[in-house]
Amino acid sequence: MKHIAKILAAVMVLSLIVAVFTISPAALDSGDWEVVHHSTGNPANAVVETTPEGNIRLSHEGHYPSSNAGLLYTKPLSLTDGITLNVTVETDATGSGDAWFGIFLMNRPVYFDVNNTDPDKGVGIVLLCRPGDQFQWFTVSDGGFGQAVTTSGAEYSDTKEYYGENVEIEFKVQIVDGELLAFVDGTSDGYDFSDLLKFFDNNEAYIGFSMSQTELEYQSFVITGLNGQKPASEGEAITAADTAKETSAETETIDFDNVSNFTLIDFTKPESINGITSNDCKVSYDEVEQALKVEVTGADPFFNIPMKKKMYFDGDKFCIIKMEYKTDYEGTSEFFYTTKEVPNMAYCNLQYDLEATEGEYKMLDYDMQESSNWTGEIRNFRVDPAAAGEEGQVFYYKSIGFEEWVEPETQAPETKEETTAEPETEPATETEAATDAATDAETKGTSDPGKTTDKTGIPFWVWIIVGVVGVAAVVAVIVIVSKKKK
Repeated sequence: MKHIAKILAAVMVLSLIVAVFTISPAALDSGDWEVVHHSTGNPANAVVETTPEGNIRLSHEGHYPSSNAGLLYTKPLSLTDGITLNVTVETDATGSGDAWFGIFLMNRPVYFDVNNTDPDKGVGIVLLCRPGDQFQWFTVSDGGFGQAVTTSGAEYSDTKEYYGENVEIEFKVQIVDGELLAFVDGTSDGYDFSDLLKFFDNNEAYIGFSMSQTELEYQSFVITGLNGQKPASEGEAITAADTAKETSAETETIDFDNVSNFTLIDFTKPESINGITSNDCKVSYDEVEQALKVEVTGADPFFNIPMKKKMYFDGDKFCIIKMEYKTDYEGTSEFFYTTKEVPNMAYCNLQYDLEATEGEYKMLDYDMQESSNWTGEIRNFRVDPAAAGEEGQVFYYKSIGFEEWVEPETQAPETKEETTAEPETEPATETEAATDAATDAETKGTSDPGKTTDKTGIPFWVWIIVGVVGVAAVVAVIVIVSKKKK
């Protein structure tokens, strides 16, 4: 009996050990997570870090048009058992129109490609949650990126705003009775994604979280669980320094109140291209030119200048752009930007004529106030080298900066100073002046037939009368004297 008791005890202990390992699968390693993004650009200043609780935070600061970032768990998980991701939203998107966050579930460890036309780029399900509690479900397949269904947050919970501060959400995707269903907080809208199952080998998938970097100046989300476990319960802690990318705009601090000009980005520094996102063009640092090199690859080339909050500036004060560039291209180019009041680039742009520089660098000097929305706080800036891009076009940029507009000085019209000439001799007596005038009138005449005044400006007829009066006075005196003698 004692032997049987010992055997039973051993079996019970072994059963407990097996049960423990069955209930608690291997802890998740922080090294199995990686930052992912669209192939057209880098996630500008996306920051990943491990919290003290073993969770993972994904955040960003600043506006980065046409860019987004994601965090992918790089090991396959079972759709049959279900894949659950728990997320805490740390920021409120009130007032935003084009912000979003969501999950993506792919058949391979890649970020979803909105321009997908090839299963090799990845097939799967994408959920985007937008302000106003709107959930948009998309499918990604060889047919492209297409919207499947739109649902309201009220369908999942009538007690919370899903894009609110410190909101906790549970996302789950699982095969249920042959249907591939997606759940939010335990509720499914019933849409069946099982047409995609043929792309998932062994019914295994890769899950990730993504966020928009387009509109909000700051967003932050924390992944608190994956299939019931802390996402980073093993492995080295992830710190912000491991993932944040530095740019000249980040490290430079400018006292905008006490300067008349500043450099937004200095492309002569190799680190300046970190964080730049682009479209239809390849951006790189050219060591020979010591400049940013932009090689056009498509019809809509542009690159975004990363601007953190401390680089926002007053467009009313700094409205003259100074851009040093070199290119063989000659034609229409564009600038795009956003402001605090107008966060949509569709309404904030300026076209200008770009001149070819014939192998030399040239400074573009342009007044941004020609664009009516260039006012208030400028928060983003984008350069479109060519309004109609053609593959093979090449541009080099040394720097982009801004300066104050100064009203040109106007020169006052010259005025003649009025002077009063002092007489060189003592003034003549009235009689002497009259005699001299009469003599001058008789002997000199005038060199100008139409002239009726002398150098003093007094008409000649006045001098004649004075002369006659003077002569008459002399005659009168002689007559009187003659009479007295008689």
